[in-house]
Amino acid sequence: MEIVPIFEPYLYSFKYADEEFDELERLFDEWSDIEMLRKFFEANSKDLKYYKIDVDKAIFETSK
Repeated sequence: MEIVPIFEPYLYSFKYADEEFDELERLFDEWSDIEMLRKFFEANSKDLKYYKIDVDKAIFETSK
């Protein structure tokens, strides 16, 4: 595992030896993957009800 500076000394990311990208980049890739977002928000739709937002709106807001 390697610690990758993003905005030193405030923000760092981890890069695991068996992964191509660090965790911050992996996360941003997931946030731009509409299929992954749909699966995530459908699996967590009960949480969205608390915020009075549907799956499509959550996807839109996340991928802005």
